[in-house]
Amino acid sequence: MSEKTLLITGITSFTGRSYLNESSSLDYDVIIGQGSNSYFKFENGNLTEIKNAEYLKILSESGEINLLHLATFYSLNDEDKNKIYEANVEFGKNILNLLKNYQLKKIVYTNSLFAFNKNLRIKNSDYVKTKLEFSKILNEFSLANKIFFKEIYLDNTFGHGDNRNKLLPIILSSIVNNEPNPLQNPKNYINLINIYDLIKTINSLMEIDNSIKFAIYSKNDFEIKSIYEFCKKYYQKNELIKIKSKKTVIDEKIPTSIEKIEIDCDIQKLLTSTIKNIE
Repeated sequence: MSEKTLLITGITSFTGRSYLNESSSLDYDVIIGQGSNSYFKFENGNLTEIKNAEYLKILSESGEINLLHLATFYSLNDEDKNKIYEANVEFGKNILNLLKNYQLKKIVYTNSLFAFNKNLRIKNSDYVKTKLEFSKILNEFSLANKIFFKEIYLDNTFGHGDNRNKLLPIILSSIVNNEPNPLQNPKNYINLINIYDLIKTINSLMEIDNSIKFAIYSKNDFEIKSIYEFCKKYYQKNELIKIKSKKTVIDEKIPTSIEKIEIDCDIQKLLTSTIKNIE
């Protein structure tokens, strides 16, 4: 039994799955809270379901508990309003209600840079509103209980095993399955970071006793059409072509109260390694 326990929510998400893949060497007991009555222990690269009693026993015997809260439900559809609130607010409140009885020391929470999006439909969506609402709850809880609260604002992440209904997985799927070009706004640019750069950042946060809010993003934005053409050329002919990029403007939208971390995303390396893994 380690003196420290890492409790993770949201392991079915792309970020959660990727984090577990990199977690076998962590100096923590890693446990998972997945829904109200579903608990797991992650040990030696294996995920084992445990009973509620063992879950509580691990928490009670731990001298330090750190919460990595990745659980989220993304949707911009009005009919998903209740699901969004349940996943993004109520589930988290239940976790906090439990952990207030144990030695909770740090909380790491992933929020969305959609909160600063110029598109009002996105900025005013239930998804963004609930993420910000729970951010406020976490901040108040942490202040009241002297807990270190670390909040990470994210835009687009990508890496091996990403099968979300998002732009890059859709692009790769269309190429691999010889489907029509799926791009609707090919001249647009997106910001993108490697999921493993995010994981490295999370792990470094776990080692520091402080509270911080910051945004993590790539210093460059990348043209969507250029990404598609690169992926198609590399997948079909193993050839490399240049991906158009420009200095990001995402930092201009972020309030000064939030620190900024720019990542140098090697997008060619990221895409080629991902394509090799699906061939």
